[in-house]
Amino acid sequence: METFNQILLEAIKLVLAGIAGGLIGARANDKLARRREQDAEKRASRQKLVATILRLLLDMQHEGDLMGLRYNRKPELTSAIATFSVFQCQTVRDGLQARLKKYEEIPPSALAAKIECAPDGSNVIGRSQAVSILSEPLKEILEYVDAV
Repeated sequence: METFNQILLEAIKLVLAGIAGGLIGARANDKLARRREQDAEKRASRQKLVATILRLLLDMQHEGDLMGLRYNRKPELTSAIATFSVFQCQTVRDGLQARLKKYEEIPPSALAAKIECAPDGSNVIGRSQAVSILSEPLKEILEYVDAV
């Protein structure tokens, strides 16, 4: 009878150890899966922000109305920055917001002063300077994101 009790006790210990191991393994697997998902979301938000800025910089080279392009794309840019900022610490968020503010604070008059139409209306003189003024803060954002 005592042997039976010892066998039963050992069987219960094995079952409990198996249950505990299963729970610990499931918890570790869940934690690692969540970490992978968060890392994937973080990479995707970074890629979206970089793609948005690069697309905006490329469109500046070809778009006729720089101010229209700037204001039409503002929601897309701020959304990409906000999504990326969710995964960053407060210091990084503040840095991104400061660089975005530089971009937003460029007065239209600064751009208009650089763009002059040729007498025949076909050429735009100084457009590259206006593009450069608009591009500089965006390039700073890209450099900052790469450094993070």
